[in-house]
Amino acid sequence: MIGVGINGSGAAFSRDNPTGFHGTVAVSSTMHGRQTAEDLYRWISEDQEPPANTETSGTLMTRDNWEEVRAALGL
Repeated sequence: MIGVGINGSGAAFSRDNPTGFHGTVAVSSTMHGRQTAEDLYRWISEDQEPPANTETSGTLMTRDNWEEVRAALGL
């Protein structure tokens, strides 16, 4: 089994016995929340509707880099 997820915590990578989980895309909840709040503010105050599809960037977190990725995101 191979598992890949979105915005995992890295807990699966810290286990003594590795699981089938191989990677996750870690996103910055601070950046994502800020963008969402700004979009909502502009929609309410300026009648500027946000795009229907809003994407956010992320970093691939694996067994090899999970500690560094979490540190870079301040987790």
